[in-house]
Parts: sequence; C-alpha cells; structure tokens
Amino acid sequence: MKTRLGEVSRRGHDWVERQDPSTRPGVAIEAWRRYRAVDGPLQSALLSIYILVAVLPALLVLEEYLDPHPNALANSIVHHYRLNASTSQLIHNVLGAGRSHELGSALFAIVGALVFGIGFGRVLQLVHARAWRLELKTGVPDQIGYGAVLAGLYGLLMLLLLQLNELHVQALAVKVLLGIGWVGFLTLFFVVAPWLLTLSVASPMYAGFIWHVADTARQTTRDPHRPKGDNVRE
Repeated sequence: MKTRLGEVSRRGHDWVERQDPSTRPGVAIEAWRRYRAVDGPLQSALLSIYILVAVLPALLVLEEYLDPHPNALANSIVHHYRLNASTSQLIHNVLGAGRSHELGSALFAIVGALVFGIGFGRVLQLVHARAWRLELKTGVPDQIGYGAVLAGLYGLLMLLLLQLNELHVQALAVKVLLGIGWVGFLTLFFVVAPWLLTLSVASPMYAGFIWHVADTARQTTRDPHRPKGDNVRE
C-alpha cells in the first residue's frame, strides 16, 4: 500500500513538472506555488485578525455616529441572517451597549487602529513583495504608508455607511450600478495600495514595465500591417 501511494505521488509530481506555464493548468499550478511561497494561509489569517480587531470596531463606531436609529444595525443583522431569539437578543445587547457608551467604543476603536490596524498595510506589502520577489527595507515612510492604507480603508467604510444611511435606493438598476461601482472601488484600492507600499523598491520594475508597454504600443501603431519579424525585407 505504501509503495502504491508513493507511485501515485511520484506520477502526480511528474505531471505537475511537465505542465507548460503558458497553459491553464500551468498558470493554476504557478499561482498555487506563489500562494504557498508568500505563506498565503498565514497572511490570510493575519488579515482576518486585523479586520476583526481594527476594522470591525471602527465600522461599529462609524455606524453609531451616522445612524440616528439606535437599533437599526442590530435589526438589519438579525433580519438579514434570520437569527433566532437568543442570538438576536445578544446582538441587540452588544450593539445597544455600544450606543450607550459611544466615547468608550470610540476610544477602543482608536486604540485598535493604532496598535493593530497598521499591520493591515504591512501584510499587503509583505505579500506583494514576496510574490514579486522584492527585497524590503522598511522605515518611517513605510509606517506612513501603512497609516495611509488604513485611512483609505476607513474612508471606504465611511462612504459605504453614508450611502446606506442617506441613499434609500429602491430601483434595481441603480443598485446594480452601485454594486459595479463598489467592485471598481475595491479593485482600485487593492491595486493602488500594494503599488504605493512597494513603490520605493519596485519603481525600476514599474518603469521597465511601462517602457515595455509603450514600446510595444509604438511598434504596433507604427505599421499595423507590417509582417512580424525583425529580418523581414521590404
């Protein structure tokens, strides 16, 4: 049995090594290798923890100050997830206590942001640096960048809450457009944030990429009907 398992494992490994990186299986295998190289499961767990201890308290505090109805958030959560009576009471007690102690909850959110929230940007920077095989040397500008990324995330949360509290949209088309807009906002955020956090060490790579794209576009637009190849005679 052990010999058979070893043979199956060897065949699987050989199949993986034979895959061309330009094919779909090769792309999937390379993506998985990159994910393992950056400690994907560990970094995902860290992001989840930072969201729990730094982003979620800030979200609740912003909701407390923006929503004039004390139980609106609790009622929305209970209705959306169809919670039972005991869980519903727990949610109302927790969120209701937050409304009655707004200053304390705000201080808790600020402390969580200062102590743990900075790590959100650090994880993004570390993951992309490892994926792009960059050598990082962090300093004071990086700490400022972590704070800017966290502030940008809080700004998105504020914008979302303002939309939910002030814009009572009923039309399906408007909801679809808002959803598409939020997908675009989030995509832009998670593209720009790593770019800013790795700009100090990856600027030559970005410059080379931009130059390559510009050169390719120039050659394509110069004579689009010209046959491919550098040694083509007129």
